[in-house]
Amino acid sequence: SMEALAPEGASVTLRYDSVADHEDVYGRILAHAFIDGRQLERVQLRRGWAYVYRYDDQRFDGLSRFYSAQDQARSQSRGVWSSCGGDFHSAEPGRQD
Repeated sequence: SMEALAPEGASVTLRYDSVADHEDVYGRILAHAFIDGRQLERVQLRRGWAYVYRYDDQRFDGLSRFYSAQDQARSQSRGVWSSCGGDFHSAEPGRQD
């Protein structure tokens, strides 16, 4: 669960990307999040809790590793790839573009 992965009070380290912007157009921080050396985005992808989203085809550090983690979760029907057919936006089965 996300609670076990990132429990309340956990120390989170944010690392800015060397390629991508540090903020989005709304002023939100764009950074990679780590707890105990584990990159939270990649863990979520591997578990099938997330999919790779790139606004305006933005590139970022480790992009191929992100796609690899996503593809592995999809091929092994983990998380949403199993329970919701890959539709991360509703409980109805569907496929994410």
